[in-house]
Amino acid sequence: MFMRRLIATLAAGSGVYHSALARAAHFVLGAKLLRAARRGLLRGEFRVVYQPIFDVGTSACVGVETLVRWRNETFGGEGPDYFIVHLERTSLIGPLTRFVLRQASIDIRQTPDVDHWHVSVNICARHLTSKRFVDDIRQAAGTMLDRTVLEITERSCTARTPQVRAALRSLKQDGVLLSLDDFGTGFSNLDLLGDLDFDLVKVDRRFLVTDDENRPVFLKAVATLVHALGAKVVAEGVETVEQHRSVEQSGIDLAQGYRYGMPMTIEQLREFASVERMQRQLVATQQNATPVVSEDTASAADERYRESAIDATRLLESGAEEVLDRITRIAARALKMPIAAVSVLHEHTQTFKASVGLDIQSTPRHIAFCQRALDLDRLLVVRDASAHPDFTANPLVTGAPQVRFYAGIPLRTLSGIAIGTLCVMDRVPRRFSFEQREILMDLGRMIEHELRLRELEAPSGLPIQQTIERLKNQHALYFDTFYQTPVAIAHIGRDWTWRRMNAACLRLFGSSRESLTRTKLPELLDETERNALQQAVNDLGKPYHAGSTVMEITLRLPDGRQKGARVQIALQRERQVRDDELLFVFHDTHAEQQEKSARDAREAELQQAAQSASEDLRKSYGQLAETAHQLVTTRVDLRAIADNLPVLVAYVDSERRFRFANSTYRDWFGLDSEAILGRLTHEVLDPDYVASVEPYVRRALAGERVEYEISAAIKTGRRVLRGLLVPSHIHGRSAGGYYLLVQDVTERQALIDRLRDLAFHDALTGLPNRRAFLSKLDTALRESRDSFAAVMFIDLDGFKAVNDTYGHLSGDNVLVEVAARIRHCVRNSDVVARLAGDEFTVLLSGSGLEEHSVAGIAQVILQTLSQPMRIDGAVIQLSASIGVLVPGAGAPLSSEVLLKAADDAMYRAKQAGKGRFVLHEIPAPDTAPQAAASAR
Repeated sequence: MFMRRLIATLAAGSGVYHSALARAAHFVLGAKLLRAARRGLLRGEFRVVYQPIFDVGTSACVGVETLVRWRNETFGGEGPDYFIVHLERTSLIGPLTRFVLRQASIDIRQTPDVDHWHVSVNICARHLTSKRFVDDIRQAAGTMLDRTVLEITERSCTARTPQVRAALRSLKQDGVLLSLDDFGTGFSNLDLLGDLDFDLVKVDRRFLVTDDENRPVFLKAVATLVHALGAKVVAEGVETVEQHRSVEQSGIDLAQGYRYGMPMTIEQLREFASVERMQRQLVATQQNATPVVSEDTASAADERYRESAIDATRLLESGAEEVLDRITRIAARALKMPIAAVSVLHEHTQTFKASVGLDIQSTPRHIAFCQRALDLDRLLVVRDASAHPDFTANPLVTGAPQVRFYAGIPLRTLSGIAIGTLCVMDRVPRRFSFEQREILMDLGRMIEHELRLRELEAPSGLPIQQTIERLKNQHALYFDTFYQTPVAIAHIGRDWTWRRMNAACLRLFGSSRESLTRTKLPELLDETERNALQQAVNDLGKPYHAGSTVMEITLRLPDGRQKGARVQIALQRERQVRDDELLFVFHDTHAEQQEKSARDAREAELQQAAQSASEDLRKSYGQLAETAHQLVTTRVDLRAIADNLPVLVAYVDSERRFRFANSTYRDWFGLDSEAILGRLTHEVLDPDYVASVEPYVRRALAGERVEYEISAAIKTGRRVLRGLLVPSHIHGRSAGGYYLLVQDVTERQALIDRLRDLAFHDALTGLPNRRAFLSKLDTALRESRDSFAAVMFIDLDGFKAVNDTYGHLSGDNVLVEVAARIRHCVRNSDVVARLAGDEFTVLLSGSGLEEHSVAGIAQVILQTLSQPMRIDGAVIQLSASIGVLVPGAGAPLSSEVLLKAADDAMYRAKQAGKGRFVLHEIPAPDTAPQAAASAR
């Protein structure tokens, strides 16, 4: 507060309020937010909420996105968009991300019937480029690693360093999925999908609030493009029925938004999951309560349809076919691949109907790359099969033909059944560009066209009515797109008659449909342009012509106006009509010129504003110089402030000489601040202290802002010191020195240690509490399944009567005595904990203990606890019931399962008469299905 008043006084005295003071105020606010956030993480002020993500096709919830909220009156009330922007620029974003992912992993694991859900967490650029990033994600996700989705924005991906690529590749091998977040808000760089191998692309919410007429067309274009690149599309911000319908019609895979569910606490999410589970069960049952067809039956039916479709194409009844061989050769040459093939998948075999560069005619179906392409139902690209977890051990990779790169597009019949692929392969890893993907898909469509003609000709082919309906739907979809697009498009015959035009075309010509059809396009041009247009159309039909052309024309409209236009003309040869039809796309060059003029005007305004800002900046620099002169006169006051601060303040130059030091050096080290000026740091400070901070000093001299915390000996004893090293800059360039601020945080560290001890220990008995016991049990499971012999769950018999008879104080003393007796019965390496009330647990460590030894320890504990206790002058005698869990070799283990099993065994001991123990063993998966248990 004093420093802020000082800044205000200086500004008022000079009559200047410049940007430097504003930046200082912003820095102070950011520092306060950062300190508050650090405290908030320690105090548990942050919490995680979840927003459901739905599969658009099945209407089932498939995952959640994690969002963070902050219970802080000063900063949390502004919302996450406020404090996250500040925190993602600091090193605290890493711990915050770890907290969010760890908490989400725990919550989702403990939520019933959601083992198919994935968890999405947002990653910022600073954390992505840190060295701890991979370890942070692995440790925080734990067993949820293969169900974790990392959402990374386009801005975070712009620095695609080798370190970032290696980190993301390593996590993908662990099963982590990558999602490109906010697609379309940055550079919309499609190369990111192939370079970093994203699995999902999240379309920014602003695309859903576009004009209702164009929204489905635009979203479908994005979905088609992303699917072609091998990823799925997620739409966020779906709030209305109309937006949901647009998402459904566009082919988008997943969606989230208030239309499906608002962000929820974990308690609300579990209620939501319960309702969603019941809805799934209801959908899975027909109206007459007859179960739906099982997965196996459906799979068998699919295979029957596939075999029927293959028979209709007669692919396996004939020998080599020139059409397929020719397309295969074209694919190999056009894509520069040594191997190309047309594969057919039937029964248990993959047959290569046509191939280039392959010496084999067939393979078992279960090793076929093409089977994976059919399963994914889209273009499959494998850049390096030897590094892909699904193909590393594939015989086609480890042996001949030693496939490394693979790309395949499914081939479909008229009914939509995929019967095989057109694929290309190489023996070295390859990248597959967007243009190459388009070529492969176009060649695949050519093969599909040939196959569908055979189906129509085959006597045993699929029903013609189904084919007609499918073609009608495709035709309707095309014309819906044609008429709704905002671009002016028209189909015109060779005789210049208008076949069809969309609404945008009518707006361009300013005419009605009836009026425009009575006019031919050449009639709207002068003689020169009319002849040029006719020549351009004639050239389209020449051999080796590209099939399209562009030219500039001036339209002379019936109302007397002239309008400049750029027209793209393409020849459509696929339609079975009396002549080839021409496709015209018109662009209003006048409107484009107006838009360009407006853009140029905006740029001119911006340039003028920039010049004005530059002039203001020059004046500000002059005022700043004057202010700096005035600040020199206050140096004595600032020195007095620095000398009275309870922190070390110093400036060290590039030669590591002290140029400024406050008087706190005298209090901490017994050194006069004036006497150390000009001396080297190692000449002044203790050698051990200098050695401890040397790594941080090097980083500061290299231009990095560094924080550290060390233990050092000062005049008052051994203390914990937290330091901040800030590189000095003059006019934006490094001055080679650094500012040093060091604070004594010994008391705060001691308080943190005490709080940590209280969090993991029982205050009454001093034993580890439930949290600490589960943590030690998790550690034992993670490090080695053979690192413990048994888990015991101990419950006192009749303890409530002690509290009722002798009072709770005596009851507490009994619990302390019980804890001491149990501790005395086991080894130092074993863990004894108090869960709650009169419940205790024991973790017996070491693989050398046999079952009879564990039983002996349980018996000793029972005998010890049954001995009378003298508490507060009264003699109290209790008994105990013990559940003992002995894991079998290879048994599936988790801390919650073990503790629950031991608890169940303890209740069986009570039911058997109390004062005894029940030995329970979890068998290995290949042993008897019932766990063995015996009471003693």
